[in-house]
Amino acid sequence: MDMMPLKVFCDGCKDFHSKEDVISENIESDYMGRDVITFECKTDGKIHKGIVVS
Repeated sequence: MDMMPLKVFCDGCKDFHSKEDVISENIESDYMGRDVITFECKTDGKIHKGIVVS
């Protein structure tokens, strides 16, 4: 059984990136317990925050 790769939505380029493909700066939980990652977008090179989804 293959697991779906974790993705993060980038509010900068409005696309999903594989969690393994971004350079993460920080990971934390939001008020609902979801993982929020601070990362550098490979498309625009800027730092963004996004919720990790499967």
